[in-house]
Amino acid sequence: MTDKCKVCELDLVLNQDVALACDSCNGWHCYGCMGVDKKIFKLLSDSRVNTSMIKVICKECLKQSNPIHVVSHLSEMKRDIGIQIKDLSDKIEKMKVISEAKHEEAITVMKSHNSEAKVTWAQAVQLNIESSQSIKAVSDAVKVSSSKNIEIAEKDRSIIMFNHPESTKNNSVERKKDDLDFVEKFIEEGLNISAQPVQSCFRLGRYTADKSRPLKVIFCHKVGQIKVLDNLSALRGAQGVYNKVSVCIDRDAAERKVVQELVQKAKKQTEESADKTKKYVVRGTYNPFIQELKVNTA
Repeated sequence: MTDKCKVCELDLVLNQDVALACDSCNGWHCYGCMGVDKKIFKLLSDSRVNTSMIKVICKECLKQSNPIHVVSHLSEMKRDIGIQIKDLSDKIEKMKVISEAKHEEAITVMKSHNSEAKVTWAQAVQLNIESSQSIKAVSDAVKVSSSKNIEIAEKDRSIIMFNHPESTKNNSVERKKDDLDFVEKFIEEGLNISAQPVQSCFRLGRYTADKSRPLKVIFCHKVGQIKVLDNLSALRGAQGVYNKVSVCIDRDAAERKVVQELVQKAKKQTEESADKTKKYVVRGTYNPFIQELKVNTA
């Protein structure tokens, strides 16, 4: 910075709060001699404001400059402003799409809860329950409904893994981390597919030292479950611990009962078969069925 304003010779070292540099000659002036309004000067001095596309030229340079040079500055400013406007427009459009999606989701949930509340309220009125009790009954019903909806949604994007030994670490957090690490390696190395984001994974049932509990994996998205189940055939050629692991969908009690009945039926068919080269097993990732296999008895 020069010591004095080029026009009025004001000491700019002592009055730095009024100093402004020309973008053409780099000479320093007080903002008044530059012909800049005080409000504009404060805006240019604000560190929070992006002033990179604003050009300030002193009066002397304006007199001496070729008009084409000035027009070039203006064209450059116009271009930069256009780029910034487009970026802002793109960001606003993305935010709009995200906002609309969240809005639709919220409306769907509210409608679901509202229908549950209407049914419960009608039942409460029929039972002549007092208003305070009715409101509590409706609130409880909505909570139960929400919990069930979440449980169903998680079940639809979950898998159950069997035959993977449990971690022997004493800390439960470290054991869970070991399970999550195995799931990620199982997907990438065992199934040879890209990593799928996992919401959570945990063991089912009570811990016993002589037995490994099933591992439930909840994916962040339904596609994670589908990709894993559709690529289980890769386990036939997998090496090490991966080929010992079996995977199925997360079935409820009624669905597990159907599978258990089919397993018993398959065992009985195998035992009663006169042809000892035949074996009956239960197959089917989504819809279980009994399959006849040929076995080597030699």
